[in-house]
Amino acid sequence: MSFTDDPAAVGVPLLVFVTLVSFVIAVLLFTSDVGARDVSVLTSLLLVVVTAVYAYLTYGLLQESRETRRRETAPVLVVVTDRYGLVPELLNVGNGPARSAELTLCVVAEDGATEETEVSLRNLGVGQSEPILEEPFKHLTDEKEDASDQYAYLRVDGEMRDAFGDRVPVDLEYELSEIGPAPDTTGRPEPLERIAVEVERIRESID
Repeated sequence: MSFTDDPAAVGVPLLVFVTLVSFVIAVLLFTSDVGARDVSVLTSLLLVVVTAVYAYLTYGLLQESRETRRRETAPVLVVVTDRYGLVPELLNVGNGPARSAELTLCVVAEDGATEETEVSLRNLGVGQSEPILEEPFKHLTDEKEDASDQYAYLRVDGEMRDAFGDRVPVDLEYELSEIGPAPDTTGRPEPLERIAVEVERIRESID
């Protein structure tokens, strides 16, 4: 069992065990003829166990903290339309930058025919978008174009990296009728500058 699963389930039994051993040693010391050498050996062994448990729990808490921060600053990609409602865009609505994104866009027609294109994004900051200008993708949401009638679904697969350099999978699927304007982000609690500073602080604390 790892700390990210349930640290208490691992650490609490160990602490209970150490407490019981300490109690047994104290009882033996005061109720029997245990020599000083034996007590010293037992105490040394107990100290080793306590140190190991402490290091184990500390490492687990650090891992949990890093995982929590990673989730809080994870990038999230969605497909929206531009402000005119014509061209689809990849928008980062997460709380951290999307870096080194390698994506495959695939449109699927009603008869099963598909068309794909590869998209690479070096860095897509929080609230930033990238228009999809390849054919026929750029006309998928334009009702005046034939492409919007020929295709029914849009899939986006691939992966990107978060602020920590960890891989984040991308697996999106939309009916073309579901693709609409970007969500309102004016109520974000943190401006982009403060988010960037916080991400940098987290990276320095990990290093």
